[in-house]
Amino acid sequence: MKRTILIPTDFSIESLIPVKQAALLNSYDEIEIVLMFCELLPGSISDLLFYTPAKTIAQHSNKEFEEACSIIMNKYASRISNMRTEVFHGTSDAAFDNFISGNRIDEVIYPKHYVLKEHKNGFNPLPYIKNSYLPCREAEWKLNNPHETASLSTLFMEGMNTRTHKLADYAPQK
Repeated sequence: MKRTILIPTDFSIESLIPVKQAALLNSYDEIEIVLMFCELLPGSISDLLFYTPAKTIAQHSNKEFEEACSIIMNKYASRISNMRTEVFHGTSDAAFDNFISGNRIDEVIYPKHYVLKEHKNGFNPLPYIKNSYLPCREAEWKLNNPHETASLSTLFMEGMNTRTHKLADYAPQK
């Protein structure tokens, strides 16, 4: 059974933890990952004339994030058929519903304890996710040392003795 899973991102290594956990789910044979970055559209007409989502992604993405995505795709190639980044610009639940319909999203996985870093003109997608009709899962990722951050090596270590690593079901409340 193929599923399309939405995962919010801020282009950090930490925001990719749910991607790894989605790849480890045994309930799906094949998954497609849609990484969602949230940003408001520019306000001026001249900025809108030259706006493209690809420029926004290129502006916020970084080498470490792209390497991590590449490693995930290589390591879980048998499970992940495709992984792409989409930009969400909406400011309403209806706009989010259109986004998930247009991308044929079946499920959302978002980090439980990690708070996405908001960029300039960015916003938090969790209120839209929690108000949606989609089944949601929380990816739990706790670091023992609060000053520690995830890196490429910590993201892909198999025996994570120093970290709690699990996926919890979340029942959205309407």
